[in-house]
Amino acid sequence: MRAAVGRRQASRLGDGPTLTEVEDPKDGKTVKRLGSASVPGSTGTRFAWIGAHDRAGNKDCCAKVVRHLNDRLRGSGSTETPPGNHEKQTLLSPRPGFASFQESAGPLNNNHGANQMDLGINGRVAVVTGGDSGMGFKTAEFLLREGVKVVLTDIDDAQLQKAAEELAAYGEVRAVAADLSRSKGIEVLAAFANMAFDDKPTILVCAAGITGASGDFLELTDDDWLEAIQTDLMTGVRATRAFIPGMRKAGWGRVVLFSSEDAVQPYVEELPYAAAKAGVLNLAKGLSKAYGPDGVLVNAVGPAFIATPMTDAQMEKKSKEKGISFDEAVKQTLDEERPGIVAKRRGKAEEVAAAVVFLCSERASFITGEFLRVDGGSVMTMGA
Repeated sequence: MRAAVGRRQASRLGDGPTLTEVEDPKDGKTVKRLGSASVPGSTGTRFAWIGAHDRAGNKDCCAKVVRHLNDRLRGSGSTETPPGNHEKQTLLSPRPGFASFQESAGPLNNNHGANQMDLGINGRVAVVTGGDSGMGFKTAEFLLREGVKVVLTDIDDAQLQKAAEELAAYGEVRAVAADLSRSKGIEVLAAFANMAFDDKPTILVCAAGITGASGDFLELTDDDWLEAIQTDLMTGVRATRAFIPGMRKAGWGRVVLFSSEDAVQPYVEELPYAAAKAGVLNLAKGLSKAYGPDGVLVNAVGPAFIATPMTDAQMEKKSKEKGISFDEAVKQTLDEERPGIVAKRRGKAEEVAAAVVFLCSERASFITGEFLRVDGGSVMTMGA
């Protein structure tokens, strides 16, 4: 699993990890340190710990504890005390049950567990498309941390299975490769998802997408346009058509479609992509009106310049074409094409995933038909 960085709270807390404040022997500053915790025997329980030194100043202690506990839970580890010199003190979160995943480099709130927001989706089943990397992968992880069972799909079976194996550290996940740009692919996914768990899917996250062909509008072909439309728009059409009926029957559903900043702020060299993503916005709004009365809430998110394999490839291409470094390509893109991004960096997949999971939750019960931009300010107008 991935090492804990900054503040990271357990997805399920048995007797709870413990925390104490001690003086750092290196600089005399007060730091937060981990204590011991019992390991619940129930399957699907996973821990992530607060990143801090142990009493000996061991910065790697946190990651070792994570590995130790997950090995214990998988039955492959020893029963010895986790590495590091710890003291048991106040429980980080005495409340049993689910605690929402949070990650931050900021100061720790010792009352965090007591004030935890319960997203109310523990035990539900979600389908996540485009889930083998990037924002889809991180969304699946965050859903799993909330107790959601996840059906993961993407087109590359080898990459998908690798992603599913990594995500299994956080909960129950099933994976099936399917090309959703074709009708047959959605048939495969729907059949698999409806049999993967005892319950039917009531959450759908459509993150599958491609940048597609780019360049001068007059040089782009019909096939260039159709590729973008089939992948960036029609995958959402097919997926919602397959899973909304089950949500209506259940009287509860959440759909989040991935659009983009390009939908409302098109870049002239990416017009097929921009047009398809604008179609996603229209689709989300229309579906929200059609099926909101049945308890099915449909929203869209608009990421901008997120650090994913897709934008990595774009920056690598730019760096080769212009003879500059990768970092210089990122900076140039920010300065020339994304001046509205006030943080002057690419966004993070987890920043988008956090917004998506909230829209999937019970706490978003009065939000539908909306376009939530997670763009760092990239879109510089007051409109959608």
